[in-house]
Amino acid sequence: MVKKYLRGCYDIEKRLSDFIPIANVAYFREAQRATGTLIGGSFALQFFARVDYKTSDLDLYVHQLFAEDLITVLHTLGCERLSPQEPVAPSVYSPMANQVTNFLSPTARAIQVVVTYCRPVQAILAYHSTAVMNFLSGWYGYSLYGTETLDDSLSMYLCFDGGERHGAKSKYEQRGWRTIADRDTANKLSIFTPLPRLVGDEKTWIVKLDASTTYGVHGYQDPFIRDASWMLRVSGSGHSYISAL
Repeated sequence: MVKKYLRGCYDIEKRLSDFIPIANVAYFREAQRATGTLIGGSFALQFFARVDYKTSDLDLYVHQLFAEDLITVLHTLGCERLSPQEPVAPSVYSPMANQVTNFLSPTARAIQVVVTYCRPVQAILAYHSTAVMNFLSGWYGYSLYGTETLDDSLSMYLCFDGGERHGAKSKYEQRGWRTIADRDTANKLSIFTPLPRLVGDEKTWIVKLDASTTYGVHGYQDPFIRDASWMLRVSGSGHSYISAL
C-alpha cells in the first residue's frame, strides 16, 4: 500500500509526459540512464514538492562527452532545436556548465540541455542556492536538503550577491521559499548545518523511481553520483558557500 501511494505521489512518467509523449518516456529514460543525464532545476523541485509550474522547462544536465548522444535522442523524439550550443553565463547557470542548447518539445514545452565539463552532480552542487539542489537520475530522485527545502520551505543562497544579480532570490521567494542569506540566521534555526555531506547520506531525501520502464539492474545505486561529497562553509564576510571534498 505504501509503495502504491509513493508511486502515485512521485510519478516520474506522468511528469515527463508533460514534455515527452507518454509512449516515448521509456525510451527517454533509458537514454537518460545510458548518458548519465540528470534532471534538475524547477522540474526536480516540482517533482519533490508535488507542485506544478505550468511554464517551467525541463533542465537536462549531461557531461560533454555524452551531450551529442542526448541531443540525438531528443531529435529522435521530435524535439526541435531552437538554438545552437552557446556558452553559458556563470551568473545564470552553474559555473561548471559550459554550454546550453534550447529545444521545443513535441508538447510545446521548453527543454534545456546544459552541458557540463565535470560530472553533472558536481555542476548542480555549484548552483546558486540549496532550493535547486534536487535532481533525478535514471533510477532515483535526490533532494540534498530535503528537510529545509521541502518541509520548511527554506533556501540557503550561496552566491555573494544573495541571488539578486540574476533574479534567483525573487524567483524562489515568489514560489514560496524563504531566503536564508547568512550563517547566523541558519545557526539560530539549527538548519543547513556545516557538516561533511555525501549524496545519499542520512540527510538526503531519496525516492526510488519506478523502474518498470527502464532496463538493466533495478537495484543500481548510482555509483558516479553517490560518491560526490561536499560541505557548507562560511566565508570571512559571513556568506555560506559549498566546497567539494
